[in-house]
Amino acid sequence: MPYKKIQQGFTLIEIIMGIVVLAIALLLITSVLLPAARQSITPVYQVRAAELGQSLLNEIMAKSFDQASDRRGGRQRCKADQEPLCTAPDQLGPDNTETRDRFNDVDDYHGLSGSVESALGEDLSDLYPGFSVQINVCYSDANASQCLNEITLFKRVQITVFTPDNQPFEFSALRGNF
Repeated sequence: MPYKKIQQGFTLIEIIMGIVVLAIALLLITSVLLPAARQSITPVYQVRAAELGQSLLNEIMAKSFDQASDRRGGRQRCKADQEPLCTAPDQLGPDNTETRDRFNDVDDYHGLSGSVESALGEDLSDLYPGFSVQINVCYSDANASQCLNEITLFKRVQITVFTPDNQPFEFSALRGNF
């Protein structure tokens, strides 16, 4: 008794259709998962930036208000119109060749930027890879709303931390001349 041979396997058209459907499915899956993977690192960068910004603010705010301020209990403070004079607004920044480990007042940090370093000048790029900072110090009003080009009783410290994906995080504090 003759019998018919049963065909097994797929035809060429069925294989091509399967590949096309599989390609579309993989494209949809990767377009959904890839942005989610990128967004998952953002909170890590935010925490690291906050940690770095706060540690820099703590370091800076622990310093004297000005070079002319008394560092022995704060009994004498600098003034705009009588001795000892506060640093002029256009003279803010490190004194002469002063390095970061010798910074002794708030405005010494003005203009400090670049890679992350400790207060002693040690490179911390292995702890904060791809991060950078920029620090601006200026005289300000009591609301810290704007920089002023005159000597006041307040200095605004503004720190911008840039993450590896170049997203800026800004931190600011107001240092009073007390």
